[in-house]
Amino acid sequence: MNLIKTKAIVIRSIPYGESDLVVIFFSPGFGIIRGMAKGARKSRKRFLGSLEPFATVMLGAAVKESGALARVDTADLVNARLGIREDLKKYGAGSVMLELVSIFEVSGASGEVFHLIETALDILEGSSASLSLLAAFFPRYLSLSGFGIPLSSCGRCGADLALTGAMYAGGFSIYCSRCSPPAEAAIGRGTVAFLRRAETVGTEVIGRLKLGSRDEKDALDFLGKFASAAAGKRLKTLDIASEF
Repeated sequence: MNLIKTKAIVIRSIPYGESDLVVIFFSPGFGIIRGMAKGARKSRKRFLGSLEPFATVMLGAAVKESGALARVDTADLVNARLGIREDLKKYGAGSVMLELVSIFEVSGASGEVFHLIETALDILEGSSASLSLLAAFFPRYLSLSGFGIPLSSCGRCGADLALTGAMYAGGFSIYCSRCSPPAEAAIGRGTVAFLRRAETVGTEVIGRLKLGSRDEKDALDFLGKFASAAAGKRLKTLDIASEF
C-alpha cells in the first residue's frame, strides 16, 4: 500500500452503503484513481464540499497495488467550481467532459491530460459558449487518450474532409458525402476545420474556438455518435447537454 498526496479532479461520486462514497478522481501523476471515502456522507467536516464533481482537491490516499479501491484519507478543497454546478447548461457540458474522462481512461501519469481537463473546467465556469468549448474538448481529449477521430480524409476515396464536409455512418470510418453509406450524422466543412484545429491547438486557447449554434448541435451529434461507437455504449450525459 502506497501513501500518496496529489492534486486531483473529482470525476464522479457514488453512494455506497449508508455513509460511504466511492469517488473517482483524475490526477496528473496517477491518472484515474478510484477510492473509498469512509463516512463521507455523514461527516460534514471531514470532506466538506470536496467530493463533488468538477472540484479540484489535494488528495491524500492509500493506494493498493492490487487495483482495489484506494482509501481516501483527505481531500482538501482547492477549487469547487460552483459556477458549473449552479448553471444547467454548464453542468451539462461539464458532465459530458467528465464522462469522457471516465470512459476513455488514460493509464498512468499524464500531466498533459490533467492540464487539459483542469483548464477546460476553469474556462467552462466563466464561459458563455459552453457547447463550443465542449465541441473543442471532445477531439482534443479523445486524441490524447488514444481514440483520435479520423477527420483528415475520406475513409474510402481519401478526399480532404475540410473541403467536402464529413459524414458518419457508424463504426470508425468517416466519409465524404459522395462515398458515405446512409449517414447517422453529418458536419460541414467549417465544423471539420474547427474540430481538426481543436485536436492540436494549445490547451489554453480552446475556449477561443467558436461555432454557431446550429453547428454546435451538429458537431456534438457527430462527436457523440463516434464516441459512443468507440466506447461500445452511448454517453448518457449527452442527453443532458443536448437539451440546451
